[in-house]
Amino acid sequence: MKISFKHTLRGKTVIYGTILSMLAVLLTIASGYFVSHKLTKNQFDYVNKITTSAAVERTNMYMGEIAMTFNSAMNSDAFDILVSSKYTSDYNLFKAQNDYETYLKRLISLNDKIDALVLVNNNNDIFINIGNVVGKDFSEYKAPEFIKKVQDYVKVSGNTNQVYLNRYSRNIYDRISVINPVINPENMQVEAIVIAVLSKKLTEDLQFAGGTINLADGAGNYATVINQDNSEILEDNQYTFKNKLNFNGWTIYNSYKFDKIQNLLNLYFLSIIKYGLLYIFLSLILLLWISKLLVKPISKMEREIGNLNEHVIENKPINLKKRKFGFKSTILILYTVIVTIPVVWFTTGAYINSNNIIENRLGSVFEYGAKILYQHIDFIFSNYYKKGAEIAVYNNKVQTYMDEMNNSETKSSLQYVLNDFLLSNNFAGNKISNVSILDKSFNIMCSSIYNKSLTLNTIEKKDFEYLNNNYGRSLWKYYTDTSLNNSFVRIGMSIRGNGQDVEAGKLLGYMFMDFESSEIKQMLDNFSQYSNVWVYLTDENGQNTIGKDDIIPRTEDIIQLGIGLSQDKGKERVSFKSDGNSYIMIVKDFNLNSFKLIYILKNFDEGRSILYTSITILAILIFLSLIFSYGFSVMLSRNFTKLLKTILKIKAGDLNARFKSSTVDEIGVLGDSFNEMLDQLNRMIDEKYISEVRLKDAEIKAREYELNLLQAQINPHFLYNTLKTAQYMVYDGDPRAEKMIKLLIALFKTGITREEKLVCVKDEIDHVKTYIDIQQMRFSNKFDVIYNISDDLMKFKILKLILQPLVENAIYHGLELKAGKGEIRVDAIKYDNMIVFKIKDNGLGINTNKLNDIKEQLNGKSQSKSIGLINVNERIKLHFGNEYGLDIESQEGEGTEVTATIPVLTD
Repeated sequence: MKISFKHTLRGKTVIYGTILSMLAVLLTIASGYFVSHKLTKNQFDYVNKITTSAAVERTNMYMGEIAMTFNSAMNSDAFDILVSSKYTSDYNLFKAQNDYETYLKRLISLNDKIDALVLVNNNNDIFINIGNVVGKDFSEYKAPEFIKKVQDYVKVSGNTNQVYLNRYSRNIYDRISVINPVINPENMQVEAIVIAVLSKKLTEDLQFAGGTINLADGAGNYATVINQDNSEILEDNQYTFKNKLNFNGWTIYNSYKFDKIQNLLNLYFLSIIKYGLLYIFLSLILLLWISKLLVKPISKMEREIGNLNEHVIENKPINLKKRKFGFKSTILILYTVIVTIPVVWFTTGAYINSNNIIENRLGSVFEYGAKILYQHIDFIFSNYYKKGAEIAVYNNKVQTYMDEMNNSETKSSLQYVLNDFLLSNNFAGNKISNVSILDKSFNIMCSSIYNKSLTLNTIEKKDFEYLNNNYGRSLWKYYTDTSLNNSFVRIGMSIRGNGQDVEAGKLLGYMFMDFESSEIKQMLDNFSQYSNVWVYLTDENGQNTIGKDDIIPRTEDIIQLGIGLSQDKGKERVSFKSDGNSYIMIVKDFNLNSFKLIYILKNFDEGRSILYTSITILAILIFLSLIFSYGFSVMLSRNFTKLLKTILKIKAGDLNARFKSSTVDEIGVLGDSFNEMLDQLNRMIDEKYISEVRLKDAEIKAREYELNLLQAQINPHFLYNTLKTAQYMVYDGDPRAEKMIKLLIALFKTGITREEKLVCVKDEIDHVKTYIDIQQMRFSNKFDVIYNISDDLMKFKILKLILQPLVENAIYHGLELKAGKGEIRVDAIKYDNMIVFKIKDNGLGINTNKLNDIKEQLNGKSQSKSIGLINVNERIKLHFGNEYGLDIESQEGEGTEVTATIPVLTD
């Protein structure tokens, strides 16, 4: 019968496998894309929040300097004259204007954050424009429309301390401006405006912070600092992060587009789709090859059975190679492999790709954050150094007093200088906690009056040696004063003559200045607000850490490990693993001291989420693949299972069982051929094997008839011998003659008149005893008989007349010619499902040659006309089977033992 490919077993195997392969590829790609997209967006959101925080810190520092510039620009006598010009003469006004222009030039000459400073006072047409750029007049800022706009801002805000945002654009020149109006608090009128036109420095510093960064003031003015994504200003979506700035009412907006990362994900998954199509094609080739191997034995069996059905009897037997796995198991393994490979491959690839995108993004973000923080702290250290140098290097009074320290008045004067320095600096917010001066012998000459840090933290001798051996360098250390619950950064310098009033280079003593570390700690805490980001300051050995000590365990070990790797590789950024966690560490060295900025990123929770989610999806997809694979394998092997069940029924003896196919395929064709073979087999059984059974039954009946004839021959022979003996007894007048005749009557009554073939063991033993009593009278008690049979065996059935011939054989062939008295033992035991009788005598025994002949006769290997043992043996085998019968063992001169084995019978 011709079957189309799609209906063949091979076709179904290929089609089902291809469907599974396509499902695996499509489901894996779809789930991988969904998870990667979602989790990458979550991390994108998290990372950009951190980036925005760094941008806020940088912008605050930048705007803080702008505010200081405004304060400096407005802290001038010339500024006061220009602002209140209506009360000033023309000469003074002209002079003030020239002085102020000079002042502004000096103020911004080295300032890279400002392109220009502009002062506008339209009351007297005053317009001063001092800038670091050429050819920009900024004349629009003196227009009445602009002044009115600023006045409107002031009215809306109602705040005399408010600064405003503006944008100055001319051709390709595009800058942000900060407007600081001078307001009369009595009438809230704008008397003058100070404008700072910012340079591109802020844009350069924030270029790695995000896609689009916008600033907004409290009056609703917006200005774009960076627009790398060409986004609309303040695009209202979930990727815009807003933070307040230190300027009153000012806000920074950091807006991101997911497009770039989205494009990376799309490109990756497009490549995955290509690989998926290639995999489906390769799996199709694999399925075609393996399915051919699978159905090859089936096709061979189908041909062979067809030949048998066509009576091609010369056909060779069906020889098939044994396989480790059956058809169903092979299909299951094949489909599982086909499905599992793309699931593992694509899911793992999606995880790695997403993780790489995130790690690359994180690297730039945290490098940017570390850069901003480094600039902050480096600025603070520079300020510390300048303050220390004011005392140790540039203060002529300190050097003079130190050179004249033997005078007690100069010591008091030195103390006054320190107190004045400390008061003025702390009033300005520099937070100097202590200044101390020591002489060349390390004795404290004078100290500030605010605390006694030097007495609580002893200066080591090696610190003085460091200052002496490193001319021109300063000593930097971090201390924690547990008694005062305070910590500070100490800077130490040698006090030497500067060549004016004191000999140049002459060692006069030492100066130590302590700065409260709260400002640095606050800055570190601002950058450590996220659970997986840790920021520290350490010395060159990774000890004396400044920062939160309770963030993670074994912080110092992790820091020292990262520092070591950074030094070995010569890189600021290193990656490593410790305690089962992955870390990214950025190590930045400061130029002024040996301190290091340590910026650490521990594994993301979201990173683990990608891993855990990927593993979960992988497990689910593999589980589903196993279910689908099992289902398809069951569908394909359904006919196999039915055919196997049919074969098992036939093996159990049900030759009427037939295979019924549920599908059209090779197994169905094979099953039809198998059914046809069974039909022919049944016909052969009817024609041949039943006739043989009938013939066998006829043979058995003939055998029974022959055995009955033998038995009929036995009885007359025994009767003759017994009656002959009784005759002699009567002739001699022996009174036992009557008893012998009675025993003979009883014996023949049991053996002849009863027609049943099976009797109880008890009846058979009674028959043997009757026979023994007769023989004892014949042979005048020439032997003794011992019976060893338990009562529980007496109830079982036994073939009639099988023990008496064995006893008779023992008497005539063993004991009759033996000199002296003999012995016969009759034993019976139950063993498993058999009863074993042993008839043993101590008579003459049998020589080896004759014993072997008897054994061959018992095994049917030779013919014999003996009617004794052979008769009994054939009767047992005929009724119970060849596994039962007689066995004989004998040794010449010692006796013979005959064993009769029959099954346990209760009926």
